[in-house]
Amino acid sequence: MMRQLDSHAVAEASISAIAAAYGLTPRAIRYYEVCGLIDSQRDEANRRTFGVHARDRLLLIARLRNAGLRLNEFAPILDLEAQGRRVQLGAALDALRGKLRALEAAEIVLRGTIADMERELAQEAAPRGFGAGPSAPPAAD
Repeated sequence: MMRQLDSHAVAEASISAIAAAYGLTPRAIRYYEVCGLIDSQRDEANRRTFGVHARDRLLLIARLRNAGLRLNEFAPILDLEAQGRRVQLGAALDALRGKLRALEAAEIVLRGTIADMERELAQEAAPRGFGAGPSAPPAAD
């Protein structure tokens, strides 16, 4: 279960606290940082800490991942941050609708393949009339 860290109670949160709260792994969080999707600070012990802005972005990332979007699909959505959360979520919905259309098209192709295979199997199983089957080898003299 994903829960949001109380941004008013804690100015900075550790990677382990965020991972536990948002259902992300510390490795994924570090990867998002390397990709430039989030920023972190370092505490006096040189451990990563994440401010409110980074946590808000990570929460959105976690939700978009849970919705089925991949990094290459949700990174552009994060880039819409200046336009507001409503625009970001609209873009996420558009991305999910695109995935749904692609899945529906794939389903149509797969159903066609299944129908073709069923016809082929039915033809193979159908009784053949005289002379319709494979020819017998010539008799040996």
